[in-house]
Amino acid sequence: MSIGEYRPRIWPFWHDKQPKRTATLAGANGPSVASVEFSRHTIGYSWEFDPGLFVDRITIDPKIGIWNYKSNLPAVYDTDGSISQMKAFNLGRAASVAIELGLEERASWYTLRGWYALTSGISLLKSGGRVTSNRFGIDAYFTAGPTISMFSMPFKTALIGCYFYEKVSLLASKASDAAASDFDISSINYTAGYAGTGLVISW
Repeated sequence: MSIGEYRPRIWPFWHDKQPKRTATLAGANGPSVASVEFSRHTIGYSWEFDPGLFVDRITIDPKIGIWNYKSNLPAVYDTDGSISQMKAFNLGRAASVAIELGLEERASWYTLRGWYALTSGISLLKSGGRVTSNRFGIDAYFTAGPTISMFSMPFKTALIGCYFYEKVSLLASKASDAAASDFDISSINYTAGYAGTGLVISW
């Protein structure tokens, strides 16, 4: 392949979902229930580029998506540490755009890929809200065993492993003046890391 050749690849789809999780916490007037739920749907288009040196392949993936984040969290504590007020934080449906850059090293029995993605989004609620995400990760693919032929088709086995780290900043929708409070949650910032492994059969 000549240096500088681009090839369109696929329309990948990503889906992350955290079902509603609750926790009962000690409150000043009895138990307080905190909750968090989250989902992210993203579709993109991927190009690959052979640089001809250093790495075997560079991938460029622009993406668009929808984020949704809802929670009910402690906002005010008494002097003894018990919760006196809970507040809702609702990002609503946030439309997002993202760009991901990947570097791949390939051999006959493995593929290693490092990548970085930047996302920015705006809530579709009239009251506004924003989301920003920085994430990076490493994916590994290793040939696990021989190819097995069944039904005139070659079945290949492989081991995969992945890790990614993400830093997210969520800016709350602005409450109306009538509902505004000094104790409203204005933003949430969190980091998350995931690791996984598995067996793949392809044909």
